[in-house]
Amino acid sequence: MDSMDKTTETTYTFTARSSQDPARVATFTLLDGRVSVDLGVPFEQLETLLEEEEPGQEQERKPWMRPLLVSLAQRKLRPFRLADVEAHTKGDRLKVRAWTRVAGLRLAPIDFSFEAVDNPSAAHDFVRELHHRQHEKRTASASGGLFDYWIGWAAAFLGVLLFFRRWRRA
Repeated sequence: MDSMDKTTETTYTFTARSSQDPARVATFTLLDGRVSVDLGVPFEQLETLLEEEEPGQEQERKPWMRPLLVSLAQRKLRPFRLADVEAHTKGDRLKVRAWTRVAGLRLAPIDFSFEAVDNPSAAHDFVRELHHRQHEKRTASASGGLFDYWIGWAAAFLGVLLFFRRWRRA
């Protein structure tokens, strides 16, 4: 029988390294319902780590968001809640998206993409462990849906304003 207390969570650490550019490294640590990210790349290469997209896929972010994302990542990244992290693998590709929060609401995603990790089976294991812990903690389903994002509250506020404006005209 395992003598370890079931409430004690073990640390799980995965270091993602690009097989194409071994200087591009990010270490993800799972502990206590959080995911810590430690970047192991020089800051001049940080933007390429955050912005790498799949071949043939258009870039999702507008150019004006790059400085914001780089600025957020250059600060000491606070651990993210498990519910705020999404990870996927496909072949030897790994994509991790972590949401930054402001006043408790999701504001901007930070993507960590590796087109070719040097250890794909370990990347798959990391994603499986992340999903397992999310399911175990039930934090993945605890998000507030649309109202967990600032844009959701802004859209709701705008909707209420438009409703009252039309109501007053009637």
